[in-house]
Amino acid sequence: MNPRDYQDLAYRTEKLLDQKGRLQHALLGITSEAGEIADTIKKHVIYSQPLDLDNIVEEVGDIMWYIALLCNATGIDLENCLRQNIDKLRRRYPDSYSDVAAAERADKH
Repeated sequence: MNPRDYQDLAYRTEKLLDQKGRLQHALLGITSEAGEIADTIKKHVIYSQPLDLDNIVEEVGDIMWYIALLCNATGIDLENCLRQNIDKLRRRYPDSYSDVAAAERADKH
């Protein structure tokens, strides 16, 4: 599935609110789903439970749905966001990640 299709399919299941409501819905959803991932990792790291990969997959999917809602509410193209992010990372880390390149942030000059 490509990002445009995903964004369109997410819109199909979005609760239609005014723009402020849509932005709040997306923001609160992203943060609450991230909290669910944090809880899953906490259980693994702190309480020595098996890492629940099925739950992580589910929560990442939920975060992507809320990101698509944010893009829809603002008229931003999700695929363009993904492309711009990779372009930025290529400028910042032309070969691969390094602590030096992270500190220098070549993409900001």
